[in-house]
Parts: sequence; C-alpha cells; structure tokens
Amino acid sequence: MKSEGANAGAAIRVAGALGGNLFELGNDRTVTPKSRKMNLPHGLVYVDYPTIKEMAMAVDWAQGGFLAVLEAHPG
Repeated sequence: MKSEGANAGAAIRVAGALGGNLFELGNDRTVTPKSRKMNLPHGLVYVDYPTIKEMAMAVDWAQGGFLAVLEAHPG
C-alpha cells in the first residue's frame, strides 16, 4: 500500500454511515463498514466519534500514513 502522506486532497473519512460533510469530505471520500471503496488511497484518514469497528477500520486504512481522530462526547 502506498501512502499519500499528508495530501489533504487524498484524505478519506471513515464513518458509521454515509451522509454529512464533516472535514469537507463528501460521500465520495467516505468509507463505512458496509461500503468499503477499495479504489481510495490509504494514507490520510479522518474518523469522528468512532465505534470500535470504525476505529479498527480507520487504523487499517491509515497504515503507513496519518490518522486524525475526533473523540469527545457529542452534545
């Protein structure tokens, strides 16, 4: 797997479901446990309020790159 490094244009978001525009990444740059998009590069990954499953997916996807995690109690 080749990392795209810190190229924000190549970033992806790991989420529980499609929808929203967090980190200005639309559904075309979002992967979920149900809809893995294998053509997206590994490297720079964002994940917000992850479950254990989403966090594991994000760690796997960021292998050799960068992982940003937004973790807090929403609301």
